[in-house]
Amino acid sequence: MRFNGRVGDKTSLMASAGFESDISHNTDNYTATGVDGLTPVAFNNNVKHVRPVASAGIGYSIDKRQTVGVAANYRQEAFQSSGSVAGMVTYQLGF
Repeated sequence: MRFNGRVGDKTSLMASAGFESDISHNTDNYTATGVDGLTPVAFNNNVKHVRPVASAGIGYSIDKRQTVGVAANYRQEAFQSSGSVAGMVTYQLGF
């Protein structure tokens, strides 16, 4: 689900929410080769196959060719019970 809207002449808002789902996965152990002393890494077998995702942002049009924005994205991790949040600041210039 996604929402895009204008708050004023120069300001826009964006929000989205949904789910991501694995098409396929393989949780075998990873093994390092060529380096002595490293052991295999075993992943958690309790994989979350469907996970929530969400994002929100705001944009401001400086003029017809320039826009600045701020956005944040959230996603739940597949192998852990925690989530991650990423943020970004953008600047767009049209030609």
